[in-house]
Amino acid sequence: MGTFFKLLHVLAAVLVMGTLALAPLMGLRALMGQDLGRLRDAAKQTWLFGLGSLLVAALGGLTLTQTDGYTSKTPWVIISMTLFVVDLLVVFFWARPALGKAIRLAEAGAFDGVTPWVREMDSESETPSELMTATTSDVEAKAKLDSAAGRIGAAGGVNLLLIVLIVVMMVVKPFGT
Repeated sequence: MGTFFKLLHVLAAVLVMGTLALAPLMGLRALMGQDLGRLRDAAKQTWLFGLGSLLVAALGGLTLTQTDGYTSKTPWVIISMTLFVVDLLVVFFWARPALGKAIRLAEAGAFDGVTPWVREMDSESETPSELMTATTSDVEAKAKLDSAAGRIGAAGGVNLLLIVLIVVMMVVKPFGT
């Protein structure tokens, strides 16, 4: 039975935590491309897969109860659980709010008049001088979007780093077995 729970734990970790690692970064990409629909999708995925990661933790707990040799007092398990809690805090209190703020900015019209970061210039319809002309409100909107993009990128990077560290702990099992 322990092997079955371990299998479920690993499958859930790959499917849920893998998606959770990329969802905020997909939101950053959507923000840079000024795609409000994809930005909303990334925020929703960040929330849902953040909640789904609790299933991964529960399956990990079941695995601990069903296998010999590992307990909640094993050092690498304690470190992994601590990193997991920190990651949940990053997801729910940093990444998701940053994505929500970006959505609110976009809905308030912050994309209007701001050239997307990710876009190929259409040489027939726009010249570089037309792209460089901006009003004060355009500059303010761009600054707010840049700030949101920075928060999303930082939160996504920290989230990804924490997930990588957790995987390393699970595979290497340092500090004793």
